[in-house]
Amino acid sequence: MKAFIDLIIAETTATIEGLMGKTPNVTHTSDSDVSLENLPASYAISYITVSGDGNGELGMIVPVEMATALADMMLGGDGEAKNEMSDDDLDAIKEISSNIFGAISTSLNAQKELPKLNFNCTNIEFITQDIELSRFNKAYVFNFLLEPIQSSFIVLANADFANLFETNTRQSAQDTNTESTSAQTNHILSPTEFKNINMILDVRLNVKVRIGQKRML
Repeated sequence: MKAFIDLIIAETTATIEGLMGKTPNVTHTSDSDVSLENLPASYAISYITVSGDGNGELGMIVPVEMATALADMMLGGDGEAKNEMSDDDLDAIKEISSNIFGAISTSLNAQKELPKLNFNCTNIEFITQDIELSRFNKAYVFNFLLEPIQSSFIVLANADFANLFETNTRQSAQDTNTESTSAQTNHILSPTEFKNINMILDVRLNVKVRIGQKRML
């Protein structure tokens, strides 16, 4: 999952910078199983379906203070945090989530060794009590710093999505080993090729090497 985690960091940073005009500091802090005890007291959760080279589901959890501060900054405010989320706040976080995962999809499609995936942010909810999250297996926690916001967000993934990257990693390793073996095989010279090389070993050649060139007045 390291490649996907790196993309989350890069595209979250780029998306927030593009929307807010300020560059956040985003770092991956930990991985864990999904536990209700580790979730914020109240938060917005975006549900994201995955299609393409595989299927899966993601959830992006943003604490209410961080979510409302980002929504306020999108509207030109100073990043005022609130304890409740309006529909406008939810729409702003859904747009941020859609932009982040849309950019991740573009990056994945441009890289040969990673699965080609599409992400669709289907719904967003404001949660103030425990909800059923058992369909998610892994939680990836990210620290987020952007004055005046000092918070963290969580990306949840189900088993199908996590397996996409584990399978792809194993396949990439196999492909690398196959290419290495093929390259070694291709460098084995036949007796005829050895004979041809020996014919030119004693041929004298004039070699000229130009290291560089500069014209000065």
